[in-house]
Amino acid sequence: MKRFSILILACLCLTLAQAQTNHLKFKGVPINGTLEQFTRQLVKKGCTLQNINESVSYLRGDVSKYKDCIILCMASPMCNSLVYQVSILSSECTTWEGLDGLYTMYRGLKKLLIQKYGEPAMCYEEFTSDTEPEDDETKFLYACMKKCLFSSVFQLAEGEITLGIAPGECRIMLIYKDKINSEKVAKKEAEDL
Repeated sequence: MKRFSILILACLCLTLAQAQTNHLKFKGVPINGTLEQFTRQLVKKGCTLQNINESVSYLRGDVSKYKDCIILCMASPMCNSLVYQVSILSSECTTWEGLDGLYTMYRGLKKLLIQKYGEPAMCYEEFTSDTEPEDDETKFLYACMKKCLFSSVFQLAEGEITLGIAPGECRIMLIYKDKINSEKVAKKEAEDL
């Protein structure tokens, strides 16, 4: 019985240690390393580099089934250009529902994320105007006027993924934030306070 307890404890410690060393992945690439290294990996995955500086690389590429998305990789110059976050913006939408509709894209990506990661830890899906929109045209107009909040947050051991309708932009935003590297950056930035 004592050996069994020790074996269970050892497995639990190994699992916890592994969770603390795994990085969140975007397009199968761990969000880790320098901005330049991470950007090179995304270029190998088919993204096109548009611009890079010490804290942001700007790429374009396909994300899931959505074409020509803007991909912004964030790094901290204070931490030797350590990459910690990837933000994605879809192409601009022109309708609420339909093949390339804003809500259609949000709903489709949310479904894919649920299939991969489980239910979101937080989910807000509401219009913030005084009157409830009754048709798709008004819903789209409200989204473009920052009168809605559609956001789903998936919390994982490796970090956090936020899916939402970008306020006032008529685009979908998707943010991958690596837990380990975000904590390193926050700690380094706090040292200057």
